[in-house]
Amino acid sequence: MCALNKQKKGFALVELIVVMGIMLMVSGLTIANFPAFRSQIAVSIALHELQLSLRQAQAYAIAVREFSPAFTAPICQPLVSPPARFPPYGVSITKNTSTYVLFADIACAVKTIPPYNKQIYNTGSVYGSEMVATKVMQGGAKVLSIDGCNGMSCIALDIVEVVYQRPSPSIIILGHSSVWASYTWVDITISSQNGAFTKVMRVRTSGQVSIQ
Repeated sequence: MCALNKQKKGFALVELIVVMGIMLMVSGLTIANFPAFRSQIAVSIALHELQLSLRQAQAYAIAVREFSPAFTAPICQPLVSPPARFPPYGVSITKNTSTYVLFADIACAVKTIPPYNKQIYNTGSVYGSEMVATKVMQGGAKVLSIDGCNGMSCIALDIVEVVYQRPSPSIIILGHSSVWASYTWVDITISSQNGAFTKVMRVRTSGQVSIQ
């Protein structure tokens, strides 16, 4: 009579040890890389929210969003005294900070801007606060650098303002280094809290916003 060999089902001790070792290795790598992953996510979210804020300012300007019904001037135009009821809107961004401001140009600085030698966003306007909202980057992300460019020439800036005004389809980009000046495009570099991860947003006067 032939004896039937019965195979035992399940894991052998060696197999179990190998599987546990692999799981521990994967867990260790995941934990070790988590800070870097978190930094990348924080920068990506900050760029996405900044892009949304720029689009929000553009939408407010195109849709002729009312800032205050108490203001008598309809829009910013020559021979009309501010404050404007339906002003241009923009975003003011400062280097080495984790905040930026969505604002309304109720003082109509855009109509007196040429030759583009002064700031548009006025924190001490005689007509009241121009701030619509202050945005805060999460996860320790911040504005590492700002570069304003014309042609092949670029210069480091400490502040940039991107302003949308109706009915013009283009935008105004003003930046401050030692003086205020206008630029064709601007590169805004966002970094993680430890500076290990960075990404660049490029904004052009054509209205194009891209992430490098």
